[in-house]
Amino acid sequence: MCVRACVCEGMHVFIPHTMQRVFPHPPHPNHQPPQLPQPFQQEAVKEAIKKLPGSPNQPLTIHLRQEIDRLNTVLSLVHTTLKNLLLAIAGTLALTQPLVQAMDALCMARVPGSWVKKSWEAPSIGVWMQGLVLRHAQLHKWLVGGRPKSFWLTGFFNPQVCLFVWWWWWWGGGAFA
Repeated sequence: MCVRACVCEGMHVFIPHTMQRVFPHPPHPNHQPPQLPQPFQQEAVKEAIKKLPGSPNQPLTIHLRQEIDRLNTVLSLVHTTLKNLLLAIAGTLALTQPLVQAMDALCMARVPGSWVKKSWEAPSIGVWMQGLVLRHAQLHKWLVGGRPKSFWLTGFFNPQVCLFVWWWWWWGGGAFA
C-alpha cells in the first residue's frame, strides 16, 4: 500500500492513500450519512404495536418487538462508531484502538469487527449496509402497515422463531388476527 508521510507537530504520520481519498478533509462532527436508517423510537414502537391487529402478546408481535430491539442495538452501535470516528478525525476525540480498528476496516471496505459481533457477517461494508437498510425497511413496513404476507427470513436475527410460530399456527396451535 502506498503511503504519504506528513509532519504533524513534529511527529511523522503515515497516511495511506485510501484514507486520503475517503477522508480528504475533516468532516463536520454533526454530519450523518443520509442513507443510514435511524433507530426506532421506543415510544413510537409501543404505540404502533398497540395498533397492530390482535394483541401485543401474540407470538409474531413479540418476535417483531425482539427484532426491532436487536436492530436498534446495531443501529446505535453504528451511529456511535461513525460519530466518534468523525470526531476523532476532526481532532476533538482521542483515537482509541477500537476506533482505529473500525476505521481500518471501513477504509478496506470491510465490516468492523465490533459491528459483526452484534449483527451479521457480510463480504463487504456495502453488502452489510444494504442488509441494514433492507432489515430496517422490512421491520418498519411490518410495524406501520401490519403483518406482511411474506417475510425475508434471512433478514431476521432469529428466523427460527418466525418459522416456529408459523409452523405452530399451521398445525392448529393458534390463530393470528
